[in-house]
Amino acid sequence: MDKGYLRAQEIISKAISEKLGYIDLSFLSLTEVPQEIGELEWLYEINLSHNFLSRLPDTFRKLKRLQVLDLSYNFFNGIESLPFDTYDNLSIQEIDISNNNIQKFPNELFNLDYLEEVYLENNPVQNKVPLEIWTAGFTSISNYLDAIEISHSTKKLYELKLILIGDGDVGKTTLAKKLIDPLFEVEIGKEPTTHGIFIEEWEIDCPLPVDIEDSYFDDSIYNYSDYEDYEDYGYDDQGYRNDEDDFYNDYHSQVIENQSSKHRKIDVPIKLNVWDFGGQEIYRSTHQFFLTKRSIYIFVWEARKDTDYHGFEKWLNTIKYLSSGSPVIVVMNKSESRIQSIDESNLKKLFPNIVKFLQVSCVDNIGVSKVKDTIISIIPNLQHIGIRLAKTWFELKNALKYDSRDFISCSEFYKISAKYGLNEKQANFISEYLHDLGVILHFQADRFLNNVVILKPEWVTKSVYALIDNQNVQKGKGKFTYEILQNTLDSKVYPSEIHHNIVRLMEKFELCFNIIGTDDYILAELLPIGDAIFDSDHFSKSPDIRLDIVYNFMPSGILTRLICRMHPFVNKENFWKNWIEFKYEGSNGLILQDVFEKKLSIFISGNDSSDLLALIRSNLDQIHDILNFRRDEDYSETMPCNCSICIDSSSPNFFKYNILKRYIDKKKEFITCPISVEDVTINELLKKYTRKSPKKKMIHEIIIVCSQLQGQRKSVVDSEDARNNSITNALTNRGVIAKDQSRWGKSATGKNSGELDIKIESELGVVENIFEGYNLKNWDSEKIRSHYEKIFDYDANGLKENYLVGYVSSDKFLDLWRKYLSYIPSLPIQYPIDGTIEDVTNLYECGTDIKIGLSKHKRQGRIVNLYHIFVLMLS
Repeated sequence: MDKGYLRAQEIISKAISEKLGYIDLSFLSLTEVPQEIGELEWLYEINLSHNFLSRLPDTFRKLKRLQVLDLSYNFFNGIESLPFDTYDNLSIQEIDISNNNIQKFPNELFNLDYLEEVYLENNPVQNKVPLEIWTAGFTSISNYLDAIEISHSTKKLYELKLILIGDGDVGKTTLAKKLIDPLFEVEIGKEPTTHGIFIEEWEIDCPLPVDIEDSYFDDSIYNYSDYEDYEDYGYDDQGYRNDEDDFYNDYHSQVIENQSSKHRKIDVPIKLNVWDFGGQEIYRSTHQFFLTKRSIYIFVWEARKDTDYHGFEKWLNTIKYLSSGSPVIVVMNKSESRIQSIDESNLKKLFPNIVKFLQVSCVDNIGVSKVKDTIISIIPNLQHIGIRLAKTWFELKNALKYDSRDFISCSEFYKISAKYGLNEKQANFISEYLHDLGVILHFQADRFLNNVVILKPEWVTKSVYALIDNQNVQKGKGKFTYEILQNTLDSKVYPSEIHHNIVRLMEKFELCFNIIGTDDYILAELLPIGDAIFDSDHFSKSPDIRLDIVYNFMPSGILTRLICRMHPFVNKENFWKNWIEFKYEGSNGLILQDVFEKKLSIFISGNDSSDLLALIRSNLDQIHDILNFRRDEDYSETMPCNCSICIDSSSPNFFKYNILKRYIDKKKEFITCPISVEDVTINELLKKYTRKSPKKKMIHEIIIVCSQLQGQRKSVVDSEDARNNSITNALTNRGVIAKDQSRWGKSATGKNSGELDIKIESELGVVENIFEGYNLKNWDSEKIRSHYEKIFDYDANGLKENYLVGYVSSDKFLDLWRKYLSYIPSLPIQYPIDGTIEDVTNLYECGTDIKIGLSKHKRQGRIVNLYHIFVLMLS
């Protein structure tokens, strides 16, 4: 026996005698695992990585408590060596079989009832699955491969996006038209201006390498002959051709002709979806939703417009962050007017994804063919070109793409999917995949959006651009209503019943927000620049917290996105495009944006300053994640020095947060201020800035979802159940664990087991709040009384905070509210009000259409809170 095997036996023997729960048998050059492993019936984790294993011993079946199994860096090659079909009584939760020789997806892993994580990276099977599917996780991979098994064949996808970006009026649209049609005549002074997005298809032939042993006939993942795959050589009237004879002729002439060389090339038709974006500043907030990773970019600039590198930095950084460094062709257009040299070498160092710098004159037809040739040279290096899709997926994708409609209902999507043999579960999966690819938009998890499948993503963008260009909306500083939306959009293209979906999409994309308690929405990109209130006594005189966030590159829309995210905490109407004031419990905050210094300055004062800072940081973290920004690399958090000079200075020295943390890690207590040259105590400086999770105030969440329901009132059935269900879904979308119609306690009458509308739980399943919602068309004292009593009947534990919400459909809304405030304190209940109901609406910056009251009740020697909310639901 070799040393590794003997060492493994020693480790196992020790684990048996000491009843160890974890053993490490890695790096022992094992070709087999000792049979004694089966005696460790209590084992919960084992590391067998970096060996030469290709099988597991039968005694492994005895390890019924095993939870974590690391088999990475071995020679397992399939199900035969991992017979998990016989291990269905195991407790394995995590298995790592990365860096092996797994050829086929191990579906038998699903027999492990408790399995949560599977690591399969760097196995041959990975090359047979599209990256979007692979990164989506274990279940997605299995669904994808099941679809291939059902289809019995795959088709290769030869399709990509070509995206033209740059400032307005630099000739992007003209270049796009010239690329697609070389005979397109350019009329000077009459070049089209793109408002929004111009999209057109362009097909070009590209020589792609073909492996003779694989060619178009390689086996599918399930070993079904892909003989049919020659069909995808071209496109038929559904988007792909079936040119059998052409395929064979080209294949034999270009590949078989020379057998001495393994790799040859064959011209394959590539479909490019050309996206030309309007370059006006105001449109840029929508670009982020269409700038995808697997695309080719053409950055167009004009010598007479770009006299410095500001435009280059802005656009090239946008591509860098939002598309993960996709290839870029930099094109100087209108070279017939002027030629300007740029520092190509340094730009290439800063942006290594730049493929080539070119000069073009569309007027004189110079350089356009070089742009095309460069595109063709890039295509073979794109990993997603030629990815395999199940044939049914391919057919469904094309059916949706070539459907003339802009959107369809979810039920219609299911009907179309059924024609290709897909049930609803399978249809939802491919919908998610096509959504991630940008082929369609279908937000399955959003209660207000999941009923519609948008077939033309640009359809949404054009509706936003229509609002942006509306003079009344511009004059109103971005304010609009459903009535304005109806007057702005073409009813034939955007029927009124779909308007709530458009508004909800804009909210989801963080383009607009609702002023809570009103029918008014604000399109954040149209907010004007406001005069800074930095000199306000409330903020400038020694704020409790001052934090600057400094960016290497500051993209458009960070502050407006933050406003859309945190609008429930805006202090009155103190929001502008360059600053915003927040009010949160006992604190106030101000954020100033300086686009020239590339920074956000945060000032916070009040008793809850650290909680407000945590809330702001949390929302900015999420925005940074969307932008692919990394803390301490793409931006830095800095805080002011508190030395004797800086503490009262309007221009103090700022320390980077990560530098201060590094000092602490090195056990250093002080850092020197370069202004005063005083030593500053680091812990004292940092104690207000320690990162923590923001406290989630449930009353804020309830107000937000009630406002959302109010905005969507025309699209939600007016029954109590439907409205409460919408509240539940909206809370769930916001990360709250909300469960509706749960049997819990007794009914309002006390006779039978009743149903509580909504209970809100902690992550551990402990009930923290209850929510009772009811319809109120006119004054109904009995209905109000019964629901009021029901709250206390259900609350057996004396929860700290509960919510009683009336959905009011009456034009006497304010009268009903006043009457309600007087009526409730007069009702005799088990836990009477301590005082009266306080109208606290103004504390939450709500408009006139939401009212909030707070009553305090003595219960078992402590005070519990009940919030009373009226939501106007009158259309």
